[in-house]
Amino acid sequence: MQASTTRRPPALIRAIGYLGSQRRSATIAYSALLVATIAQLAVPVLVQNIIDTITQAGARPLADAERLIFSAAGLILLFALLRGIFAFLQSFMSETTSQGLAFDLRNAIFAKIQRLSFSYYDQNQTGQLMIRATDDVERLRTFIAQGLVLATSSLLLLGGALLVLALTNLQLTLVVLPLLPIALVLFMIFGALRQPLFMTLQARLSQLNNILQVNLAGLKVVKAVARETFDEQRFDVEPSAMLRAFLRVQQHPQLRGMSARTMRALWNHRDRIDAEFRKETRHRQLFLSLFQQPRGIVHGLRLMNNLGILGRMLPVFRKIVGQMQHDLFHVY
Repeated sequence: MQASTTRRPPALIRAIGYLGSQRRSATIAYSALLVATIAQLAVPVLVQNIIDTITQAGARPLADAERLIFSAAGLILLFALLRGIFAFLQSFMSETTSQGLAFDLRNAIFAKIQRLSFSYYDQNQTGQLMIRATDDVERLRTFIAQGLVLATSSLLLLGGALLVLALTNLQLTLVVLPLLPIALVLFMIFGALRQPLFMTLQARLSQLNNILQVNLAGLKVVKAVARETFDEQRFDVEPSAMLRAFLRVQQHPQLRGMSARTMRALWNHRDRIDAEFRKETRHRQLFLSLFQQPRGIVHGLRLMNNLGILGRMLPVFRKIVGQMQHDLFHVY
């Protein structure tokens, strides 16, 4: 017995399905679009009435003709104002809908990435993941805010124009209708030619992001090598910076520790902590402030001990460490 496989809908249809979570703003946007389209279609009808009134001025009293012309002109201004107001409302709500959809998509992408296997990350580079979470989502957001709205507006405008044309002149409508399939075929040909170019552009953009990510990672290494000399010079000029380094680690729990270059610089400059260094009041206060922190005291003191700084600040403690090592050596 062969298992039945369910066919997934296209990716674009699944993306548009996220509009369900933005139902309120999407409804307002497309309702405003409908009103703006109706107002736009009403203007040609009013212009036709003005032209008919002028061309048929002899068939009706002059006062009636003037009244019809001014009334039509006033309605044109009114519909133009309505179109502007509802077009602005439609643009605002479309942008709101697209931003909410982009937020939902990024959350869905992040949740999906968390569930992927390690083999997926072995086969895909960092730049490809960045493209999916940034550029692809942004293009989809732009499509929802502009492309889908323009497509809906074009369909409404085309259907309304054909309806108005059929009510005005049915013979002219029959002449125009055969041209629509030709335009549709040209549109499909343009889309078929554009799709491979778009995919090629996305692939090249993904490669560019991979190169950028590698270069940025290498830049950190270069800066680390260049900064090592700066750390050495800083401890030479200002030895108190060694104590402030441990204080910074205690005050910021998000710091896991010190870099290798910083610890190497501290070890090389531990001899700068001598009797004169310990006599200065600001150095004593800075050392005592290490014990006044709400957290990280044990971690900070252990790190100072491993780098030889604690024994330099407390020579008695350095002798205790030496005595314990001496006892452990002779016991075993």
